[in-house]
Amino acid sequence: MAEPHIVQLPRTEVATPLCDDIIKGLQKQRGQRTLPTILLYDEQGLRLYDEITTKAPEYYPFLSEEEVLRKHGGEIVRLMHGGKPVRDGEVVLELGAG
Repeated sequence: MAEPHIVQLPRTEVATPLCDDIIKGLQKQRGQRTLPTILLYDEQGLRLYDEITTKAPEYYPFLSEEEVLRKHGGEIVRLMHGGKPVRDGEVVLELGAG
């Protein structure tokens, strides 16, 4: 099967970071194309995903990561600061593997 021709779409005022991510993902080589996962979930799907990953004991990665951060969070923050003091109000935000 021939590789499809990729059309360059003109930029418009409605272009958004999401549009940019869609275009970048579809411009990849065949077999490596992607779409942002936000397109795959509606509000109900996102709530269900949150329920599964935070409450189902079978989904251990979330629980394991939470345990590591709870037990070693202070040490992680100290290492991130190279021994310098942590500022008031500072937070560490873990965005996950995705």
